[in-house]
Order: sequence, then structure tokens, then C-alpha cells
Amino acid sequence: MKQYKVFKHPSGSTEAVKQGWSWPGFFFNFIWALVKKMWALGVGVLISFLVFGFFIGFASVRSSGDAIVNSVALTANIIFGINGNSWREKNLVSRGFEKVDTVTAANPESAIALHLKRYPTVLSNKSEISSKEIIGKKTIGRQAEEINKISIDDELIEQGCSKDAIDYLNYPIHIYSYMQKYKKTEDKIHDAIKKGKLRGCYVGEALWIEDKKI
Repeated sequence: MKQYKVFKHPSGSTEAVKQGWSWPGFFFNFIWALVKKMWALGVGVLISFLVFGFFIGFASVRSSGDAIVNSVALTANIIFGINGNSWREKNLVSRGFEKVDTVTAANPESAIALHLKRYPTVLSNKSEISSKEIIGKKTIGRQAEEINKISIDDELIEQGCSKDAIDYLNYPIHIYSYMQKYKKTEDKIHDAIKKGKLRGCYVGEALWIEDKKI
């Protein structure tokens, strides 16, 4: 089992990055970088290899030239193995991703699945408005409001929120759904809760927050 950092983009896409040594980076260096959309790194290393090989071909005899090329290639592989995953993390952040979780799993797919199981999205993708806003619409009648309220209560409870938390926070959303919806970092959310600008409470290890922009 390995430790992974999970990153999520506002668009909803999720990536998991293993901590420590990168075997794909070690074996495939610039090819791996290009596959992971680290364009500048991948193209830069490829061009450097081509230029270096060109000059070695003219400046050295064949036997010593091959030895130098192999030595440089091995050094590059080791550097990619050591730094590849941290480079990928920085690349994801530069592309708008945000670190949302750290999990222990067998592979990246299992890490993402574990994260989604721990922190499911509360609101349906079919609607960009919150459950609270749906309930508050003046166009629906009182009876429809009561039906929707029961349905939303059941949905939140099914996702792991308690009835007490629902009553206290008035139809909350999970912290990671809040981060995605309002583009706020986890630190800013915790700071707002401490300052009383936002209400939140823990249900087990999960933090639920009132659906209010800060």
C-alpha cells in the first residue's frame, strides 16, 4: 500500500499522485512528463538529449561517447525518479487543481475511489443551485416545499450527514463540495469558521458547512 495525494479540479476531474519515488518517471522520463501534460519539462528534456547527443557524436570517439551518454541518461532517470511526483503535484496546482485529500491505497485508481467514498459530492450535477435555494423558490407551493425538504433530508443523511447537523446548518454541503462550488481553500474555510463568518460541524471525521458564500 502506498500514500497518495488527491487533487481535484473545479471542473470535477480528480488526480491521485503517489508520494515518494516515481518508477514511471525513472524509466520513461520525458515521455512520462509529456503524458502527464508537463509540456515544458518533457519538451525541454527531449531537446536537451538531442542536442547533447549531437555534440557528443562530434566531440568524442564512439566508445567514450556512448559511455558519457549512458551516464547522463542514468543521472536524468534518477532525477526524474526522485522528483517526478513532486513536479507533477506542482504542475497540477498550476493547472487549477487543489489538494483535497491524502489516502493510502494500492494504486491511483483505488486512491481516487477511496477519496470519493469518503467525501461524496452532496449536490447533484444536474443543478448548479443549492438545496437551500431550491427550497426557497417562491414559485413552488407549500406542499411541494415539504416534499422537497424530506427528499433533501434523506439525500444528505444518505451521504453521511446527521439530522442534527442538517438542522443546525440549514441544509449544509460537505467541505470539499463547498471548496469546489465557491473556489475557497480549506484553510480559508476553517479560518471563516473560527471567526464566526461561517458555521460548520463535524459528523464523524467529515466537516459539513452551511451553504453560504463568504
